[in-house]
Amino acid sequence: NEIREDCSLKTGSISIAASETALHLFLLDRLAAFHRAYPGVHLRITNDSTPRAVEALRRGQVDCAVVTTPFQVKEPLHETTLLFFREILLCGSDFYHLSAEMRRLQDVESCPFVCLGTGTSTFSFYQKLFFKHDLTFHVDMEAATMDQVLPMVQHNLGIGFYPEPMAAAALADRSVTPVHLSVQVPERSVSLIEDLARPQSVAMKALKKMLLAPEEPCSK
Repeated sequence: NEIREDCSLKTGSISIAASETALHLFLLDRLAAFHRAYPGVHLRITNDSTPRAVEALRRGQVDCAVVTTPFQVKEPLHETTLLFFREILLCGSDFYHLSAEMRRLQDVESCPFVCLGTGTSTFSFYQKLFFKHDLTFHVDMEAATMDQVLPMVQHNLGIGFYPEPMAAAALADRSVTPVHLSVQVPERSVSLIEDLARPQSVAMKALKKMLLAPEEPCSK
């Protein structure tokens, strides 16, 4: 009976390691849909940086990881891209002058930055972006999670890069302003990481199918 219920997705459990950005940009909506379809399946979500989430998967502590690039995985880990997104540079009222005209990276290099700390994929991404232009990326206000970056920018603790979809409300109420850069920030992606050396449960296979399904267009 227990096996029959697991196979019919009346029971079961899935453990997911997710980065903050991946959780808000993609995963929460899909998890809500999955929970409506299979309310008997227990979901356990751990919120962590991309490197720690991938390491948890490597150690067998979770069933999968949903994280943001950049990162590198080796077999038997496998990456599947779920969503592309771009980040924009935001500033609060004290730095409004930066938004008056197009800025080069050199123009903002000396500004105080709010960002996730070393050891995160976000810090590594911007460190490489600045290094590519012979510049140094330094973090003056280190946030523990991406959720902390926006309020820190709003309170003028520094300027910061933030996912454009997640900044929509703050841009609409003008609590932050975009700083337009002459250099386009490269796209990043939200990706599903699996360990192909481990068998997947019926519940995990169902979740993967839902994660990979194309997003339904919004009805007007």
